[in-house]
Amino acid sequence: TLLAGGILTIDTGVNAENVSISSLSGTTVTVVRDYGGHNTSHPAGVPVAQSDFIHLNAHGLQVIADALAAFLAPL
Repeated sequence: TLLAGGILTIDTGVNAENVSISSLSGTTVTVVRDYGGHNTSHPAGVPVAQSDFIHLNAHGLQVIADALAAFLAPL
């Protein structure tokens, strides 16, 4: 299932490009190109994979939450 805010990686190797999914409507997916990787054309049938827009596991999220709490505590 595609999710708004997700990252699609289109193609592989030197032609791989990451695009950010900005909206979904029915079967139409709107993306922001040049999000990362090589901004180029891709032929039909190349591999496409979706990844979460947050590339952290639960431990990584906790590390960030702890750092943010420590930063905001003195305020």
